[in-house]
Amino acid sequence: MHPAWIVTLRDDVALTSQPEGQIGISCPYGRLTLRKLPGGFGDIIRRLAHSGETWERLHDAVRELDLKNPVARLFYYLQYLSKRGYLIVSANDSGRPLATLDPTAFSFDLPRETALDGRFVLSRFAYLREAHGNAVLETPRSASRIVLHDDRLAGFAASLMRPFHVADAASVGAEAGSFRHEGLPPNAVSQFLNLLSAAGMLAHVDSAGVSEEDADPALATWEFHDLLFHSRSRRGRHDLASGATFRFLGKTDPPPAVAPPSSFPSSSLGTRTLPLERPDLARLAEGDPSFASVVENRESCREFAVQPIIAAQLGEFLYRVGRIRETFKMDAGAEQAEFTMEFTSRPYPAGGGLYELEIYPLVVRCDDLDAGLYHYDALHHRLEPVSELTDAARQLLWEACESTGVEYEQAQVLFILSARFPRIAWKYAAIAYALILKHVGVLYQTMYLTATAMGLGGCAIGLGDADAFSEAIGSNYYAETSVGEFLLGTRTT
Repeated sequence: MHPAWIVTLRDDVALTSQPEGQIGISCPYGRLTLRKLPGGFGDIIRRLAHSGETWERLHDAVRELDLKNPVARLFYYLQYLSKRGYLIVSANDSGRPLATLDPTAFSFDLPRETALDGRFVLSRFAYLREAHGNAVLETPRSASRIVLHDDRLAGFAASLMRPFHVADAASVGAEAGSFRHEGLPPNAVSQFLNLLSAAGMLAHVDSAGVSEEDADPALATWEFHDLLFHSRSRRGRHDLASGATFRFLGKTDPPPAVAPPSSFPSSSLGTRTLPLERPDLARLAEGDPSFASVVENRESCREFAVQPIIAAQLGEFLYRVGRIRETFKMDAGAEQAEFTMEFTSRPYPAGGGLYELEIYPLVVRCDDLDAGLYHYDALHHRLEPVSELTDAARQLLWEACESTGVEYEQAQVLFILSARFPRIAWKYAAIAYALILKHVGVLYQTMYLTATAMGLGGCAIGLGDADAFSEAIGSNYYAETSVGEFLLGTRTT
């Protein structure tokens, strides 16, 4: 660690009295007892409370103890405390904290080395955001964050986006003209650079100007948003609340299980809902091909027949894929209170039984049904007209065909899957969007298997235009928009 770093316990961490040779540590999220501490180590640990102590002074103090490998033992205890979220380290200017390295998960490791030799560049995964009134630097590459207490450091970090030598960056002379120090002393800059390194926010640059992040074959394949999404929707690198936290309980009512009636813009399709045919499931169970046959014969279809799908087939498909089989209410419990939520049962699985996905058939060619965009009313098994084939709707269809290689003239029905985000985010934290994508996947598979069983052709699509869809249905992008698309039609053979 950097000699001038201040090592301290968090403000909400307290030391409690224990028998000789032990120290109790407690905070709002846990407690532990350090037992069988070597002689004199209890006093060293107590120096971490309140304003803390520099690593250099801790290092010197522990070396005065009559112990074997005292520095290694000190580092062991500091590592133990930091992994559990009790300990932070700060860069400082004359004892005033400038930035704090804040461990966020058990996988965090305190840095052992302080020397930064060679050229570096700010990691392409690092980002600055606001959190609880502070400017915070984070990266999905690390189980830590850096809280900035001095606004000048944000500008200085921004000047590290081009390869630099550490000696130049920490200098205040003419050679440092490209770095925004704004009065920061060299020692403080050096400490901050070491914090960035400890948090995985500096990447070494080789003589050819290639950063270690781009040279690593595995890391080079990750885009910024993908790695951030992955790391924040899984445990291991963050301390965010995760899972079923019911974080909006007491703030808003639970979003309804069934989408409320929509008021779509008037169009030539009119406003009358269109009942769909309900198939005989018992007959289908007898006549359908075997499950093994359906799974083995499932494939993506990119060529559709001249004779289009008929309305009865569309109705059967939607009934087998996405209808609401049952609605019910259940008492649910959270730490905050007891409450009641509405749930549904549908043919495909969904986390927590929330079923936030909606299905919008964009009909291009279908016998007995006018072309246009519709909403599938899964509760009543009917179609609600949204609009005729507007420019936004045609754009959605064109992009679907472009992505799959399907001829525009062959397209029959494009299902657009949207998500009512508040429905799932009301209960789940950190994993809400990850769950939505999992649900899209299981709905895709249900669509594929149903299409195969019916002798139809289907094709899932990997990319769609969420803004164009929001425009097409007149929705608030942040309340509901598209998350998946699926083409369906009659096969050529």
